[in-house]
Amino acid sequence: MSLSAWEQQVLDSIKDGLTGSDPKLVALLGTFTRLASDEEMPAHEKIRSTYRRASRRSLRRRRHSRLRRIYRRLGFSTTMMLLWLLISVMMIALALLLNYTTGPA
Repeated sequence: MSLSAWEQQVLDSIKDGLTGSDPKLVALLGTFTRLASDEEMPAHEKIRSTYRRASRRSLRRRRHSRLRRIYRRLGFSTTMMLLWLLISVMMIALALLLNYTTGPA
């Protein structure tokens, strides 16, 4: 089985990303490549795409990881103080909005 130009480009970009991220992973990938080089590639299969689910999942993970990073950087007490401030501002804004829409009694 031969790879199309697009598939080869995707694999090369993944390889470049992994090469820059972790030297131990590069060593393991090299070992796997040496061990699997004698084996024949499997036939091309049609697989049902789960792209939508995967993209939603990765978006959720990215959002949660950003929140975790902010939490770690600020610390517990600062995060709680900011959360308290945010909730207080939202309650004041809601009270003003309800007071404005109902008018004076």
